[in-house]
Amino acid sequence: MTIPQSQLASWTRKHDKPGVPFVAQAPVILFPQSLEDLIQLCAKRPPGQRLHAAGSHWALSTAAVSDHAFVETHDVNEVFPAMGRTLFDVVPGCLSDQFLDALNKQSMASGAQSYFAHIESRKRIFQLYAELDVGDANNPQSLCVLMQNRFGNNAFAGSWGFETLGGAGGQTVVGALSTGTHGGDFDRPPVADAVMALHVVLDGGRHVWIERPHREQIPFTDEAKLRALFGQAKFGGPHNFDVLYDEAAWRGAIMQVGSFGIVYSAVLRVVPQYGLREQLVLSDWESVRGKIADPNSDLFQPIGQETPHRFL
Repeated sequence: MTIPQSQLASWTRKHDKPGVPFVAQAPVILFPQSLEDLIQLCAKRPPGQRLHAAGSHWALSTAAVSDHAFVETHDVNEVFPAMGRTLFDVVPGCLSDQFLDALNKQSMASGAQSYFAHIESRKRIFQLYAELDVGDANNPQSLCVLMQNRFGNNAFAGSWGFETLGGAGGQTVVGALSTGTHGGDFDRPPVADAVMALHVVLDGGRHVWIERPHREQIPFTDEAKLRALFGQAKFGGPHNFDVLYDEAAWRGAIMQVGSFGIVYSAVLRVVPQYGLREQLVLSDWESVRGKIADPNSDLFQPIGQETPHRFL
């Protein structure tokens, strides 16, 4: 299988000065289009070729800059197809029966408070929240339809949204979470805390599914189903794949900026869609600096407004 690539081409970030590429001639830029491509890349790379993955090039830092070979999960020039699918082989295909039962009971008692999206690493934020807006009620492969068919539960048919976002939607979701994007939601954790699982391809082509340890003894996924799916010959066979339910591995992988391996996909927890209202107030530093550390000030609790601010 031949993976599309370019050699000695320029490489730049979105916010660099137009016409002045950050890297004038990258030795090689690779454009994998599947999990199989990533496994092949990492398994067969030449000894002197060092790989580093990039997303949508939105970072202001040099986090996505490689000192040799760039692996592009998203082609900023839109020439090569990239890894941007929403996946349904794990969610719902490999979710554990215990988790599905618990999800059904919770939603029947207090309404659906969470849903789960499994995406390839090229998916951009605005693309996912557009999909979440539509919902999954008309997708026969989806978790929503599975809950309807198995339990007669229609609670998951609505629109969904991210728990928190940064200030723009152009980044890839995986790029945003792996670099610690947090936005201005001062009372909410960063995007990374909404991630349930990562599928990572390591140096040498071995790939691993990584989750937090099971909480409350309810496993999110079924390990046997994962091994049957990703242990297929096209992915290198059963000995080329592993499953980790390990806190240390999870913490090492979630904000790794490309140093742990190449993230193929991620599962995110999303919440029922909500509305935001923006309020702009003209003031000066002397008037607001004493209020920033006080959550009871009118910066956070506007006079005459019932709902406190969540983003500042």
